[in-house]
Amino acid sequence: MAKSVDDDMKTLSVRRLRAARSSLSSLAATLQDEIGDLAFNNYRTYADVGNTADLCNEMFCSMSATTSELKDVVPELFHRIKKFYVDSERVAQELGLLKKAAAKENPLWDLFTLPNVMEKCIRAGHYDSAYSLTNYATQLAQMNLTKNPVVLTIVDTLNASRHGLLDELFSKFLGPIDLSTGILVVNNIRKIPSISPTQLRVTILQYRDMYLEKQIIALFGQPGFLQHAIEVYRECMYETMVLYLAVFPENDFMRRFDMIQDPRWVQWQLASQNVVLQQWAYRNLNRLFDLIREAERKCPVDISNVVAKLMTFAFSFGRMGLDFRTIIVSEVDSILKVSFEARVNKATLTLANKAGIIGYVDIPKHEAIAEVSLEINQWDALCVYGNEVLRALNDLRPNLAMIQTLKKSFRTILTWLDRLMAKDKVQMAKKAATLFIKCFIPYVRKNLYTFFAYETSFRKVSGSAVSKASFESHFNLLKEDLFLGCVQKEFFMELYRSLEPEEKSTTVSIEGMDFGESEC
Repeated sequence: MAKSVDDDMKTLSVRRLRAARSSLSSLAATLQDEIGDLAFNNYRTYADVGNTADLCNEMFCSMSATTSELKDVVPELFHRIKKFYVDSERVAQELGLLKKAAAKENPLWDLFTLPNVMEKCIRAGHYDSAYSLTNYATQLAQMNLTKNPVVLTIVDTLNASRHGLLDELFSKFLGPIDLSTGILVVNNIRKIPSISPTQLRVTILQYRDMYLEKQIIALFGQPGFLQHAIEVYRECMYETMVLYLAVFPENDFMRRFDMIQDPRWVQWQLASQNVVLQQWAYRNLNRLFDLIREAERKCPVDISNVVAKLMTFAFSFGRMGLDFRTIIVSEVDSILKVSFEARVNKATLTLANKAGIIGYVDIPKHEAIAEVSLEINQWDALCVYGNEVLRALNDLRPNLAMIQTLKKSFRTILTWLDRLMAKDKVQMAKKAATLFIKCFIPYVRKNLYTFFAYETSFRKVSGSAVSKASFESHFNLLKEDLFLGCVQKEFFMELYRSLEPEEKSTTVSIEGMDFGESEC
């Protein structure tokens, strides 16, 4: 009973407690009067009332102590109740927003699907739609809607997809592409502000390089590799240059530049905007020539067929202002020179390593230069060397560098013979030197005059720039500088001086020869 009363007292407010206190005071006064009447009329009842009064006094003392404790707790309780009210309002508001967001008709669900839509647009080739989605993401960021973490995540995803869009657009240049498709792709790339014009030009050419390299790798090991490689280079470079000149017109840039040019100031002359394209083309040409050199090192190449294809290649680009026929001539001459020098050096080393063969050498029976040089057949190693030199000359175009190569080879052989004379094979070495100087070198020179005649090979090219005397002086394979550094120089010079009258008569006979109009 007492506990129930205490619980009821704890739930009462202060106002009600005060009202109850006033009411109890009135009731207490009335009770005192009634107690007095009871005490007078009935003592037993008076005693019960006294006990009841003591119990009530004890109860009210306990209530007073409890009320004092509540005075300290009430402010904190009031603060917590107010905070609970604010939190409940916020929770209710967020719950309402969550219900709205979870509704099927909420446009937020469409926002969540934008990354997937972006990916589908890129894969399907709808580049305009994909670019519109990236613009929409930019607008969301400009409207400060990215304060919402959900919107920020979507915007970041769309911006990251822009790189995928660029990769997809540039990957179109990794294969064959027609002009209309290429222009459409470039126009779509230009819409993306993070790509500068120069970066766009360079990147397109880089992707075309990857496409070209992929085709060349696929051709490795196939028969007719060089011919197919030249054709692949021609098709890919022609396609690339047509596309490049169509989407990057140089005259448009120069016209816009002229509008802002101030004639009152001296300005630097700007480089052509197609200089990137020209450098790209020349670099690919150098790579093509590297392939030709590599193939030439592995096995002999039909250089005439290669030159014909290269000239056709160059003619296709001449109308675009990129005529590289002179480069082809220079590179082919360089390739032939290296090949000729390698073959002659190999033959020279082969001859110099067969010293024992000199034992079969005999001195020619007559001093005149043989027409077919039958005496040379007495030295088998020299015949092998001479045949290899003649084969190399047959494959060589007119090239002045071949004389230096032959002289270097002759000097090596004479140095080798000079060393042999210092040993116990003096007589055989002298016989070999006599055969080499008096028979072999004049025979090779006569073949040179036949292969590369002045009238047919040089005069048509150089005109009067090179005189016949200069031509003959340059083609003179036997000079005193061949014997420099030799111990037996005097012996070699004696052979050389004995040959001079015969050289003059040979020169006269060569001058009277009719070489015809055919070219070597």
